[in-house]
Amino acid sequence: MKMLRTLMLVLAAVAICKVYARAEAPQAFNAKEFSLSLYGTGAIETDARAKEAIEVGTGIGADYFITRGFGIGARAELSDFSHSVVDRSSGRLTARAPLWDTVAPYGYVEGGFDFERERLFAGAGGGIEARLTKRVGAFAELGLETTTRGEATGRAAAGIRLPF
Repeated sequence: MKMLRTLMLVLAAVAICKVYARAEAPQAFNAKEFSLSLYGTGAIETDARAKEAIEVGTGIGADYFITRGFGIGARAELSDFSHSVVDRSSGRLTARAPLWDTVAPYGYVEGGFDFERERLFAGAGGGIEARLTKRVGAFAELGLETTTRGEATGRAAAGIRLPF
């Protein structure tokens, strides 16, 4: 009986500590959060079959989450390293669903201008972000976009996200 009482006290103490630690721990995904993203990109036209149709690049993005689940952002990407600083720029609306303490799937819609091809584009996609620490996260996303000329492109991006 004494051993059962001791076990119950230990379990109660562990449960209280766990609840207290969870209540005091900051959330990984917050409202009024600004973040900077550094990433690599890959794209392929949906009707292309040649190696030359694959485009690889890099990008930088900035996002501001008004609530934990809704944010706005901007992106600038470079895929042709021989001529310009920015090949594409876009604006983005993001809806994320922080399901666990450090992981959040998300969806986005975006629109922008491709300076290299001189055309507007619009797209949508989804991804997942994992916060490795309070100030460093990793993400991966896939999307589909179309241009004003009806050309469709599959896009992928992966990189790090630095929330402030």
